Amino acid sequence: METASARPPLNKEEHATAEPALKFLTLLELKPNSCRWPVNSPAPRKFYLFCGSRADGPKPYCKLHCEIAYRPNVRRDRSPRG
Repeated sequence: METASARPPLNKEEHATAEPALKFLTLLELKPNSCRWPVNSPAPRKFYLFCGSRADGPKPYCKLHCEIAYRPNVRRDRSPRG
């Protein structure tokens, strides 16, 4: 079986270089053009933090997080079900 992928996965180095000056924001600090990608689990701090970078046009995420969120749906198994 062959797996198809439209784009290779992002690695940590690409993520770090794409967003060199991250300033995480709370929900109340977000502006209309802020990236709304959650960057933590709220359990230890009791609230979510968000990316906060400039959003990519009308989308709710920055360019980097749009690449992660909006990947094409690729079926791994092309065999018929049943």
